[in-house]
Amino acid sequence: MLIKVEIVGAFRPILKDILAPISCVLSQLEVLKITSSDGLGLGNYKFPKFTKLKKFVVHVFAWRDTSLLGCTHVIGAAPLLEEFELKLVWFKPLRVKRECKKMVSCPLRHLKVIRLCGYFGRTCEFELVKYFLENAIVLEKIIIDPRSQIVTPVLSLSTIEMEQMSRNFAKLQLEGEVPPRIELVIL
Repeated sequence: MLIKVEIVGAFRPILKDILAPISCVLSQLEVLKITSSDGLGLGNYKFPKFTKLKKFVVHVFAWRDTSLLGCTHVIGAAPLLEEFELKLVWFKPLRVKRECKKMVSCPLRHLKVIRLCGYFGRTCEFELVKYFLENAIVLEKIIIDPRSQIVTPVLSLSTIEMEQMSRNFAKLQLEGEVPPRIELVIL
């Protein structure tokens, strides 16, 4: 029985090629991990129901302020999802002033923990948090990790400064948005 799948690569062109052959067992998955080098094209694909999926992890390169709301299509297809983790790898992060996009409401009745790694304070990250705040009924904890997701032996001063700036942005953006019943952890 297949309970865990990890997909790595240029995601957009291979999505159908990977999921089609295993579509009959997708309902058994408990953990789905996607690592993509070409951004998220998840919003353009109709996912089957992941009736047992408990954890969804996305590790993606973040080039611009492109919306991350595409991952909500997988989340919406997973009625028992309890944990969502997004790892953003950014090289030269860019903040663009734009309005937050809004997704159609989709009650997330079991989602308890959200972890956003590589949070830079861009609109795309903030709109994803807002989506969860509006839809995750039993959300208990949001963990924001502004540290770079690029593993290097030595952290440069500019990396440390950028992480501190990201931490400050996270506090400014989220402390007033997150209700007291939800624990907000900014690392």
